[in-house]
Amino acid sequence: MLNTLRKDIFRRGIVALMLISLIPLTIFMSGYWIVAQYGRVPGGSTTTCERTIDDTISFHIEKYRYQSGLTQFEIQTFSVSNDGGVSWLEIFEVDVQTPKTISCIENIQVTPDDGYLVLSQKSVGISQDAFDWHIHHVCDNPRPTEKRCDEDILNIVEADFVNSAQGIIRIEQSLVDEFGEPVTENGEPVLVGFYHLQTSDSGLTWTIADN
Repeated sequence: MLNTLRKDIFRRGIVALMLISLIPLTIFMSGYWIVAQYGRVPGGSTTTCERTIDDTISFHIEKYRYQSGLTQFEIQTFSVSNDGGVSWLEIFEVDVQTPKTISCIENIQVTPDDGYLVLSQKSVGISQDAFDWHIHHVCDNPRPTEKRCDEDILNIVEADFVNSAQGIIRIEQSLVDEFGEPVTENGEPVLVGFYHLQTSDSGLTWTIADN
């Protein structure tokens, strides 16, 4: 009788242990399935803006802000329409840690020769006609170092184009703490360096410019 009771307790303990193990796994797999299906962490909020250039060309920015732990993230999707808003072409999408405020006025620019520039903290897109785009990301080469790139500490903070072909962007690198998180003071990153990239072919190729 005692042995039977012990066996029953042991079986119940095994079942309870399995259930305890399965609950977090199920939660994790459910979250993974949601992200796989919809491409986004649930529980965030979406804002959008649109900028119309003329009767045919319009730009659209969608921002999906969510929180992971104590850190704010934002998925930023830049799109363009060449047919008056009937259809949209995605220029690029980036997932930004500790995002700065972006807008359709500040982050979508028309160059002096009627080309187009779209700018986020992590990527820049350049086009002469709003059809063909060249995209450059902060972790793309060239970079001053050949070490593994951590895009969280690199931010494109300025773009200056004399026309749609020729221009320069400034990339700043921020200090990180012992956990690898960017260090900020009064909401701004503490900088440890910067460099400039220049292009003369609408962003098809880049070179490191003299600071």
